[in-house]
Amino acid sequence: VHSQRRQQYLEALKTAYNIRIIGNLFGAELQAAIAQAQVVVNIHYYEGALLESTRIFECLSLGVRVVSETAADVGDYPGLDAAVHFVPAGDVQAMVRAVGSALSELARAAGPEDEARSAYLKQTQNRFEFMFFRALLAQRLISFEQIQQLTAPTIGDAFALSLPETLERRAAYLATPAPGVKVFDGLRGRPGWLGCAMSYKYLCSNAWQQGKEQLLICEDDVDLPPDYDRVMQTIANYLEANTGKWDIFVGIIAQLHPDAVVFDVQESNGLTFVTVDKMTSMVFNIYSRRAVELIARWDETKEDDQTNTIDRYLERTANLRIVTLLEPVFGHREDLSSSLWRFGNEQYSSYIERSRDLLQEKVDAFLKKSTV
Repeated sequence: VHSQRRQQYLEALKTAYNIRIIGNLFGAELQAAIAQAQVVVNIHYYEGALLESTRIFECLSLGVRVVSETAADVGDYPGLDAAVHFVPAGDVQAMVRAVGSALSELARAAGPEDEARSAYLKQTQNRFEFMFFRALLAQRLISFEQIQQLTAPTIGDAFALSLPETLERRAAYLATPAPGVKVFDGLRGRPGWLGCAMSYKYLCSNAWQQGKEQLLICEDDVDLPPDYDRVMQTIANYLEANTGKWDIFVGIIAQLHPDAVVFDVQESNGLTFVTVDKMTSMVFNIYSRRAVELIARWDETKEDDQTNTIDRYLERTANLRIVTLLEPVFGHREDLSSSLWRFGNEQYSSYIERSRDLLQEKVDAFLKKSTV
């Protein structure tokens, strides 16, 4: 309370409300005092402070309304504004008014604000539990089956697979994210490819149980086309028109198998859709219900990185119908590094180029044969 800027807030609050300033109180006694409050105010000690998230979350966990100055890093807590009344930093009168609004809410019956607060608290609790069990899985203290049982289902139709520990990759993706796609904190495993594959199994298992007909999963090093909305609409129209004739749409084939067979080539809205029977790469894919079930049945106990990485597992699955684009619409960011193999993405470039050349050769041969 000896902070000069805090004293300005406290003096203004005293003129309007009955306030209690607590100091030198800890543990259960502090929690009991907080729980008795109608509103708790959070005031920075100095200008430009980061959000006092530990303090705020403890108050929220005790069921108390919180009014707080905003902070530069408040964006690191998406959705928190549903549970906390934020006011501009340094605006004393805005905080006085916000406390009045919070007290008015208490006088009313439960409304949208209370529902939003409860939903946010449930969401944060689910995230804490997921991240806690994720850590246990990474250390092999629990099994994949156990993390499925212990965590809340992940709901959605489209996910960007990303590791919060790979800061550069996540920041690069968030700078230009795919619209409508949720970021999923990938599972961790040792070796890394095992955690990657378990992430796909986790998402697909949830999607299968929820009855999803399609699931989009991209990775955070995908390079999206500038006309993403138009491209995605064209892809969606094509897949819908060919329901039952495809299993996976693959944005990039990183390494086309030499024995891959072309079954169909169609033009649609400036894009060339090619159907083949083999694929590798998970950079930007859309999975049909059959493919979702297939990934949900992937066996995490087979730790062979030559045959059981998730894309190799799909590649060796017979009778798949893989749809891809002949044009290089989706890219793979070369300025980032692989989160699995510890080398730069530029090493993939030659594989991708050779695969595109091979696919072009196979398409040419297919079209030539079709016109004979």
